[in-house]
Amino acid sequence: EISRREIKVDNLNLVVAFRSIMSQDNFEFGVLNFPSGRSLPREEKKKPALKSQLKRAETQAKKIKKLVANKEQEDFENMMYDKMLKKAKGEKFRDDPNKIQKTIKKVQSRKKKSASEWKERQDQVKKLMDERQKKRADNIKKRIQQKKDKKNGKKNTSTKRPTRQRNKK
Repeated sequence: EISRREIKVDNLNLVVAFRSIMSQDNFEFGVLNFPSGRSLPREEKKKPALKSQLKRAETQAKKIKKLVANKEQEDFENMMYDKMLKKAKGEKFRDDPNKIQKTIKKVQSRKKKSASEWKERQDQVKKLMDERQKKRADNIKKRIQQKKDKKNGKKNTSTKRPTRQRNKK
């Protein structure tokens, strides 16, 4: 089994090789030309969904374990070389399944939290509307009662303003 330290050493070797390629005179920014004839133009791609990234990372990890178990060093180095080329190209990729799972959990918890906040806001709006409707219904009933009382000849003192008493000298 290859340890993380050995992988880091391999990555450092690839970085050194990559820097030697970059130090050549025919280096152009934006397009990387390699001795094999391949060039890597920078492309803007849509970021894949987290679940598909997780599947890809898990299959990649299994593939690496299989290569290490079979001691196929050349294939492993080719994979690491491709990885370094992608990094040099500026691609951001996630290849650690644990980190991707944490990200998925964060996204789900954020969605859950925002859904609960939205439900709370909806409940608050509904409560406010119910209060206003109740107040309106009470006012309408009160007005109807006042009209009935007026018809029957009763005076409603509750709607009248109290008169101010003046001091007589």
